Amino acid sequence: MNSVKPRLQILSEEQKKLFYEKATWVLEAVGVKVECPEMVRNFSNQPGVRCDGNVVKLSGKQVEHALETAPRQVDIYNRCGEPAFSLGPDFNHHTRFSIGSPTLNYQDPETREIEEWKRCHTGLIAGLANTLDTFDAIATPGTIHDYGPEQADYFSTLELLANTHKPIILLVSKDNVFPGVLRFIKHLFSQLSHKPFVIPYVNNITPLVLNKGTTDKMKTAYSYGLPVIFNNFVMAGASTPITPAGCMTLTIAELLMGITCSQLIQPGAKSIAGSLPNSFNMSTMNAFYSPSSLVVSHSIAEMMDYFGIPHSGTSGNSLGWEGDLIEAGIKWMNYLPSVMGKVGLCPFAGPVFQATTLSATSIVLASEVIREARKYARGFEMEDNFLLDEIEAVGHGGSYLGTQSTFELFRDYQPESDIWPSLTLESWKNSGMPTSTGMLREKTLHLLNHPVLPADRQDILEKGEDYITRLALSNKLS
Repeated sequence: MNSVKPRLQILSEEQKKLFYEKATWVLEAVGVKVECPEMVRNFSNQPGVRCDGNVVKLSGKQVEHALETAPRQVDIYNRCGEPAFSLGPDFNHHTRFSIGSPTLNYQDPETREIEEWKRCHTGLIAGLANTLDTFDAIATPGTIHDYGPEQADYFSTLELLANTHKPIILLVSKDNVFPGVLRFIKHLFSQLSHKPFVIPYVNNITPLVLNKGTTDKMKTAYSYGLPVIFNNFVMAGASTPITPAGCMTLTIAELLMGITCSQLIQPGAKSIAGSLPNSFNMSTMNAFYSPSSLVVSHSIAEMMDYFGIPHSGTSGNSLGWEGDLIEAGIKWMNYLPSVMGKVGLCPFAGPVFQATTLSATSIVLASEVIREARKYARGFEMEDNFLLDEIEAVGHGGSYLGTQSTFELFRDYQPESDIWPSLTLESWKNSGMPTSTGMLREKTLHLLNHPVLPADRQDILEKGEDYITRLALSNKLS
């Protein structure tokens, strides 16, 4: 009662129950195609499960059992073994953000040119993530092209490990390399299993396909004691029904199947679930984030909270051309509701051009929006802050410029930006009439050129490169 905090609620309790009923109907009546024969056999041995070939149909009781078994809290550490953050219903209103998304290209913040993603770009972005305190983690930011396909995932992971202490959301492009990459991380950091700082990320195939590569990765990750992010990438009108209600129903059904599968693989396995819901442009045949798709995303967060499952959502990025007005609009539309609602983890800041390219300026812009959104969500305290004595003392037509509280607190209420100074018309003219995007690029270049890097960076690089070289010589990379 003594603080004012903005809160966002989209779904009523009755609507949550209805979506759960509709989603479980999909799982019972339509089912999910499971491509791993071993998983089909495991499902077939469970009570209340029907298998029609490789189409698995779950009962509501089987789903309920999985939701009861799945942990409602996932603790994440940094690579030094220190607690980083926790996800789950008890930790909402503390939305966590990450950089990344395995794009194909890198946009140079100085020239704005697009170039093929290389190993050095992963190191740059990892260093940027380590420097910006608004970000809590980093996801694999690009698919490197300057190494062969068997080595690329190893070197990509090495650059992340060496250039940041922060938790890593791990995406591996080649399914058969995934176990080797986890062995590689375990070789460098023996505490990986009991203080997990790596969160493997997997997707199913929408609509309603649980592919073998995904279940294989889940089994491997759980054998290391790691939590797994199970997200689906959906496109309303293309891979799901076009209406938000239809899209949500299918999306929730797939996530419930993922959670159930995780508990079948290993009871008590730590799952973080959510969605990247998109709209679909029928003219360009591209997916894009829209107001309606972000409402779905934030509603899915509420559903995971309702189920007692830690949540991972979406950055809502990818429409812009760099850190520009397009990106600013979609970031605010996603980040502010995220910190006011039930979003647990908001990953993948930085992609532009329909997620084909990662822009460092977009990441720095995201950092600014996150900082301001968190200030808004913080609200204000009421207790002992009504200042009735000052109101009485100043009276009618007076000024509060000289009051004690203004003198003590004015710095807390001043405009503050790490990128843009507060310019009057005259100071803007005298500064050569700078543009806001120009200043954003200057700030980005400064951060990239002066990163805060781990003290053991070189040691990690040398150990990792030696390990990869020995594996390559013995033909054991996959």
